[in-house]
Amino acid sequence: MPPPPIQAPALQYPKVPELCRHELLHELFERNAAAAEGRIALACGDERMTYGEVEQRANQLARQLRSLGVQRGSPVAMFLPRSMDVYVALLAALKAGAAYVPLDPDYPADRVQFILADVGATALITVSALAEKLSGSQRGEAVGSSPGGQLSHIGSCKLIQLDREAAAISRQSTAPLARSDTGATPQDVAYIIYTSGTTGRPKGVQIEHRSACHLVRAEGAIFNVRPEDRVYQGFSIAFDASVEEVWLAFFAGATLVAGTREMVHAGPMLSRLLTEAGVTVFSTVPTQLAMMTDDVPGVRLLIVGGKLAAAARGQPAYVTGDGKQTIRELIDSQLNSDPLRDTNGWSNAPLNPVRLDAANRLDLSRQGYEPESVPPAGTRVLVQRNGNACFDCTELVHPDTVRQAALAARYAAARMRGDTT
Repeated sequence: MPPPPIQAPALQYPKVPELCRHELLHELFERNAAAAEGRIALACGDERMTYGEVEQRANQLARQLRSLGVQRGSPVAMFLPRSMDVYVALLAALKAGAAYVPLDPDYPADRVQFILADVGATALITVSALAEKLSGSQRGEAVGSSPGGQLSHIGSCKLIQLDREAAAISRQSTAPLARSDTGATPQDVAYIIYTSGTTGRPKGVQIEHRSACHLVRAEGAIFNVRPEDRVYQGFSIAFDASVEEVWLAFFAGATLVAGTREMVHAGPMLSRLLTEAGVTVFSTVPTQLAMMTDDVPGVRLLIVGGKLAAAARGQPAYVTGDGKQTIRELIDSQLNSDPLRDTNGWSNAPLNPVRLDAANRLDLSRQGYEPESVPPAGTRVLVQRNGNACFDCTELVHPDTVRQAALAARYAAARMRGDTT
């Protein structure tokens, strides 16, 4: 028999109310669009768009989505090449009250159609070249065309081809849709990202607005991204690390530098391309750092996701004018006074599970909470035993999450043993 649920004890965790607000993810962007509409929001190759321009285009596409039947909670998939259209589309989906479902443009047609069917997508935002790729899929969904021969739907999923429907979209109003128009709430799903499927079928992970906003605000407080920063967006939009890149920039009112196809496949040459693009904030993984042979002097903040200390410390990663440097030496010498930020183990999910072993002991070293990899402020702690939820610390956790989680686990273990002293 599983142990009965235990109510949270009266532990006095410092609360962080400013991280948990009644807000929607796209509203973080809208505030900056209203306050500084002329500031550059997006840079992709030689193209630029201001916050005001992105806001207007996203509002028009949101209204087009609503006209096609997209409603609150509708999954809206995005199958787009690396371009500014990606960010306009994800904002539009959110503004329409929908949840965006990002798909990598290199996905094979069968995988795309599997996800469209599995998530029950109401609409797919794409371009004609990628739409043609889908029309030859072998999954067998009904593929429909408009009277003019344009691909219009796959199964029950309506297609919006941005290049072919630009005129119709441009006729929509540039005014934003209000919450009263969409009915959206912070408890609604903001986006659904599918796993790789390497251990089975891909599975969609749903993240609510309130959880995503909490992550963005918590990381914003930690990283201190500034309006003058240029944040590189290099991860696939279908990978959850892209959430950090995109929304840290939009939250700060900074410029998001969208990685072109050349940049994401540059390998050792990425250092030069980042410098040419004026990137100041770079989020990456140790394996990519190890490939880069030149310094990136403009980068003031390096965000590393992965076990940097265990996997990369002591390994030559860069060659500068002073000769070879390790990643740690580079971080210490090249990033001004800003420390290393290792986000390994952080999650967008509302709860991060922390499990007890058979002896009711919590081994934090096996949970991924290393000194350089601590969940952000406001994280909630759920302690489980034998797979059954038995303790929910409902208070918000202090940035010193390791100590607080250990305290919560010990308390829960004592309660399960009946030791109330």
